[in-house]
Order: sequence, then C-alpha cells, then structure tokens
Amino acid sequence: MDLAGTKIPLQLHAKLDGAKFTIELDQGGQEFEKEEYLDQHGTFEVRSVAGETYDPPIKLLDFPLHEGDTYTWSGYSSVEKQATRSSAETIVSRSQIVVGSLPIEAIKVRVSLKIYENRSRPRVRDMTFYFAPHYGLFKREYGTSSGREPKGQ
Repeated sequence: MDLAGTKIPLQLHAKLDGAKFTIELDQGGQEFEKEEYLDQHGTFEVRSVAGETYDPPIKLLDFPLHEGDTYTWSGYSSVEKQATRSSAETIVSRSQIVVGSLPIEAIKVRVSLKIYENRSRPRVRDMTFYFAPHYGLFKREYGTSSGREPKGQ
C-alpha cells in the first residue's frame, strides 16, 4: 500500500459473503484498512474505502459493460459517522497497468466525488479502480494519498 508516498507492506485478505465482497488489509494481525463492495443484480458497487462510507453505494460497473459508460450518483459520504451530502460521476475506460514488468490490460473506473460541505464550492476527490481479467478488482487509488496494488515480481 502507498500512503502519502510511503510504501507500507500489508497482508490482503479477501472475503465474499453473499453479495458483499470485503478486502481487509492488515499489518502484523492489526487491521489497517477495510474496503467493502457489493456485487449484485449485474452491478459492482463500492460501499466503503479508506475510512469513508457511501450511502447508497457508488456504482462502479454495470453489466453488460461498455467502454465509455458513465454513471451518476448522489447520496452521502461519511467519515467517522459524520454524513455529508455528496455526488459522483463515474467513467469507464480501458487502461494498461504494469505490475513489475508485466503489462496487464484492465478496465479503469474513475470516480470524481464531490463533497458538499459548508463551502462555496464542493471538495473534489478522485478515486480510480482497476479491474483485470482473471484478477477482478486489481488495484485502487484514492485521491493522491492512498493506493493499493499488487506487489511487482
């Protein structure tokens, strides 16, 4: 994991419980971060990532999938139980990512999240998710401060 430019080696544990898909990152048995996704009714959605929860979950993929698909979302993003009105625009595209020296064709999902706090303009946070054949959700970036990807060989 990359946190504000610092690489942190973590163990990744993926769990599937019905439609709920959870990724837990831990260091020495202590939970460091948790991501929650929903896989249901032909859609794949993010419910929480990097300590932020989305109500309702934000749609990342809607099958059948097409390059250039866009989705809009409105709801609430919450950090430590403080809910804030938010909206998002999601764009699906193709991308090639490199892990170690191995190039992998992927689906790139970019979410531009707008958080409407008591400001004249919303705060904007970008999240990017990469899905690769045979791997599924492969990599994610959350703003400029947090990212998760497999260790290169």
